[in-house]
Amino acid sequence: MVIVRDHDDLYRAMAMPAPSLATTDARPLMHLSPHMSQRARGVETWALLAARGRTGIAELVDHSCAMAALFAELLSEAGAEVLVAPSLNQVPVAFGHAPGGQGDDAVTAAVTEAIQREGTLWAGGSVWRGRRILRISVSDAATTADDVRASVDAIIGCWDAVREHR
Repeated sequence: MVIVRDHDDLYRAMAMPAPSLATTDARPLMHLSPHMSQRARGVETWALLAARGRTGIAELVDHSCAMAALFAELLSEAGAEVLVAPSLNQVPVAFGHAPGGQGDDAVTAAVTEAIQREGTLWAGGSVWRGRRILRISVSDAATTADDVRASVDAIIGCWDAVREHR
């Protein structure tokens, strides 16, 4: 942090004298701090829109939703408790002591830790309505049904290992 007495000194030190950065703001923050060194946060969004267009973005969203639905289907079939049917790319899951049993917070936390150590996929733990969950988020456009099946196999393998040690 730097404290300055004279506003004009700060402005001269930080301002970017470029016509494209002109502003009528009474106190333009970009000219009062090193904000111009921050990354361009909108570039990723612009690039995706420029490359894929509206239809391509819609296809990406639909694909992520379909992969999340496949996760939910396969995990449910294996006996995990899918707490909410996915409507987007998120799948909240809890694990109990026995397949099909009510999810147990300690088991779910142990399965989450095991999955993160195992390395096939990364999914984080969270709390949903007071319960520990594994939160699966499909966010990579390259995710395939085979990736989902391999991930589900890894999750179930971790769940089995946790149950064996209890």
